[in-house]
Amino acid sequence: MRARLHRMTAALAVAWLAASAASPPPTRAQGMDVLGFTPDSGPPGTLVKVVGAGFDSVLVVRFGGAAAGSLRVVSSTHLKAVVPADAATGPITVETPRGTLASARWFVVGTPPARPAPDLAFAGPRPNPATGSVSLGFTLPQSGRVRLVVFDVHGRRVKTVLDAALSAGEHQPTWNGRDERGMRVAPGAYRVRLEAAGRLLERPLILRR
Repeated sequence: MRARLHRMTAALAVAWLAASAASPPPTRAQGMDVLGFTPDSGPPGTLVKVVGAGFDSVLVVRFGGAAAGSLRVVSSTHLKAVVPADAATGPITVETPRGTLASARWFVVGTPPARPAPDLAFAGPRPNPATGSVSLGFTLPQSGRVRLVVFDVHGRRVKTVLDAALSAGEHQPTWNGRDERGMRVAPGAYRVRLEAAGRLLERPLILRR
């Protein structure tokens, strides 16, 4: 009797172990999976593509616990979600009526890098050397006063081409090769000075006949 009881107990234990091994993990909904997402990081407002399986009836996508700002299920294996304003760094979770699944990787929420402040740009006279009128194009990073002056090799002012308040952006003033009296200047070397945005830039210019 004792031996038969022992055999029955052993058989029940084996059956229980077999049933346990066949049961799916309680944390993973069958037919669902989050395989990956792109990009790996971004600020609120970033559109994130999530790939996986079982996305037919997605209720909500969360970034670190915060519900996505907008959600579009493209197919059963592909969805797109926008990172919400209150998102936090953490896994992306996909919720459906059958369960919730979190990504193995974390999405990193961060602010976009600050754009460098634009700078004053002055390419210099074009053409150079020149035989006639010269283009003196430049780009202003912000609105403000601009002075554009031509000097000879001795530092004497030849012509004030521009002295005015201008808006930010590209400007293309020209110099006709004449001095303040309207006389054509002699061939030779000159310097063109641009003063704007708290800076001073100089470029060489060669005039020929």
